[in-house]
Amino acid sequence: ADRADDRLILLMIPLNSRQSLPPSALWYAFLRAFIAGLVMVVVAGLLSRVENSPHLACHGALCGKGHLTSAVLDFLAVLLLIQRTLYARSTSFVLTDKSITIDSGVLSRRSRMIRIDRIQDVCTMQGMLQRLFGVSAIAIWTASPDQQVGNRKRADGYLILAADEADWLREYMSESASATSGQARQTITAQWSGSASHPGNGAGIMV
Repeated sequence: ADRADDRLILLMIPLNSRQSLPPSALWYAFLRAFIAGLVMVVVAGLLSRVENSPHLACHGALCGKGHLTSAVLDFLAVLLLIQRTLYARSTSFVLTDKSITIDSGVLSRRSRMIRIDRIQDVCTMQGMLQRLFGVSAIAIWTASPDQQVGNRKRADGYLILAADEADWLREYMSESASATSGQARQTITAQWSGSASHPGNGAGIMV
């Protein structure tokens, strides 16, 4: 009980309050999309240079379409940068003592409510770029069949938070899930014990 009280006192993320991603997570999303877009622009420039070079012979389906392909890649790079930035800005979540609800999406909104008592695993990940911005990714897993995407599994919930907040949220949900599971086992045990002590109250006796 004292441990649970200490955890509630030291809440790093307020309960029952909608939270947006921290500014560091938004900058991380922007830079990641910028790098991907920059690669696309470089590829587009190389394609255009190859087509216009008098020293290189052009072969294949893209021959004579270098400018068009370059323009399409440039457009996709800008579109990617805008989409990923707006997606990060539109992502929010609400944490309670029983669940976490994650809302995301720009043009079409998606809301996912994950009950803490159904959580099987919570893990945090921090790559080199994330470490640079002081953020971590947190993935939440349940036994939901929606996780299966082809031959891969995806997390039921995924957030980019400040590293200390991600670590705290992992511990909070893991401990809450364990406590809920333990209480459920105690309740079931107590119900069976009560039924065994009073066989006339619904428990049958085989002779």
